[in-house]
Amino acid sequence: MPTPSWHCLPSGGVLRLSLRQGEVLLVRRGRLWLTREGDAVDHLLEAGRGHVSTCAESVVVEAVGAQPCGFERHSVCAVAGSGVVSAAGRG
Repeated sequence: MPTPSWHCLPSGGVLRLSLRQGEVLLVRRGRLWLTREGDAVDHLLEAGRGHVSTCAESVVVEAVGAQPCGFERHSVCAVAGSGVVSAAGRG
């Protein structure tokens, strides 16, 4: 199983990511604001929640709140049963 990549954004830090189909962003600490290209709704992910990419897509993430945000990026098979939500950001 591949090792997930770990990212830590300081409060207010912004990052653009290109996700492949099946990739997952899983928030481990803090809160992450996620904006998907072509999606009129933005998504706020709390620690323990995540986003599954159902297709190749470009996203922008921002750490919101006073604390930094730590999140993992990895394949969907590595996080089965972990509280990851659908691509729309809803459970």
